Amino acid sequence: MSWVSLTTDYLRFFFQSPLEIEAITCPLTLKILVKPIKTNCGHDFEQLALAMQFRTADPSIRDNCGLCRARITSVDLDNELIKKIQYRFVKTHGMTNKKNKKIFDDQKKELDKAEEYDDVRGVDVIPQRSAGRREEILEEFRGLADFLESSFPRSPPRASYENYERRPAFSSSRSNSSHANIPRRLRNSISSIRPTRIILGIKNNASYLITKLFTKLFNLIIASSESLLQKVDQCIRNGSLAQAEIYASRISDSSLKNQCYPKIAASYLDKASLDLANFDNHLISSIRTTRLITNPHIKNNLFQQIAQKYIDNDNLLQAKSIVRDDIIAGNKDELFEKICSKFLSREYSLSNTQEVLSIIPLITYGTIKDNLSLNLLNKCIAINDFENAENAIEKLCFTFRKQAEYSSLFQVLINSNSDSNLHRALHINDKIESYFLKNINYRKVSFKFAEIRCFKDAYKIVSKITNPATRRFSYFLLTIKIPFSLLYSIVSFPFRKIISWLKKER
Repeated sequence: MSWVSLTTDYLRFFFQSPLEIEAITCPLTLKILVKPIKTNCGHDFEQLALAMQFRTADPSIRDNCGLCRARITSVDLDNELIKKIQYRFVKTHGMTNKKNKKIFDDQKKELDKAEEYDDVRGVDVIPQRSAGRREEILEEFRGLADFLESSFPRSPPRASYENYERRPAFSSSRSNSSHANIPRRLRNSISSIRPTRIILGIKNNASYLITKLFTKLFNLIIASSESLLQKVDQCIRNGSLAQAEIYASRISDSSLKNQCYPKIAASYLDKASLDLANFDNHLISSIRTTRLITNPHIKNNLFQQIAQKYIDNDNLLQAKSIVRDDIIAGNKDELFEKICSKFLSREYSLSNTQEVLSIIPLITYGTIKDNLSLNLLNKCIAINDFENAENAIEKLCFTFRKQAEYSSLFQVLINSNSDSNLHRALHINDKIESYFLKNINYRKVSFKFAEIRCFKDAYKIVSKITNPATRRFSYFLLTIKIPFSLLYSIVSFPFRKIISWLKKER
């Protein structure tokens, strides 16, 4: 490779963000990919691990992808992913990441020294299948087909039963060399049956034969499902949960499936608690398996456990998604309350506040909803986030409590003596239902505007008072208050200057 292409690759990866460790983890080894190979279904595996699967796994699943269950027919070395690992994991923005490089080197040494991979080093990932046995089976079936065709010739067209000339079903002249491929016991059994007897037997005993056939098929399915159930249990004990999923997917009996999938999902949850480095991967696998369960009660209990795991690990967004979309009953409100409490316990941020506001409407129990809204309201008032404080009040269920909190927020706003907060106080006052309190609050706001010398706004607010007597009295007080307010400002000006100068001197 020329130095130009190497420089181009380096520059292309230099300006890209670092890779997440989950994107370059092998599903079989659950560790960093060292020599990744891409299958025909588009998934990447460690070369030695996939080669080992093809030679040591159960014959019924060794050819299947552990992620999508597709049959693996071809593999290629994933050079693009190898470059990404080198330039975006081992190196980030052109500089060697010592922590990531150590992870990569340790995994490479482990693969080089692992004795279980000695038998698959330097060999093809997909072993060459022997054609001898296949040709032998095909030849045996060809011989059987020729034997049956010669022994049961078709009747001539439009031949009647009266003109039918009976002759031996199997004569020596019809035997040929292909009969040698048919087992002797099968030839003797077929030769002893007369065609007319077969037809009459089927006509007389059709219902019995069909019933017996379906009974045998049903027993075969049950026996197969029970055998797969035992394999699932064995895989769970060995920790091969991906193979256990494959076996469980082949079980036809839904009741047996509902026994397998909860065990697999619970095992993934246990693994998540023990293997914190792959915590998210194990929980994602547990979610995937739980969604395959058809029993709603079992499914709901498992999703509650998964949501609790995410809450304990402070992955609140994923926990919210699970509780909202997958849990249909039980302690749904309690889980939402835990998530909101976690958000509120964090340092205040607009994103956390918006998440709490989006969760509160999903809660059905009014007391829990109001308690969370009040906690959020107090936190917003403490940092003067009055807009979200108003939004928190709107989430309250009970009207009397909502009116009381509107009045409290109004008092906080008018005490701030800020023009913007006074206008917000007017907006809050419009939501109060009591006309008596509204008129009192209008007079308070008008006097506050007069104190900051916004006389035009003060008179405009007084005009909103609905009670004529109160409105006239407010106009009178405001008219008297304005000259005294101006006089007080003029007289107190030198004293305020002296006080500010003394403060600076100190």
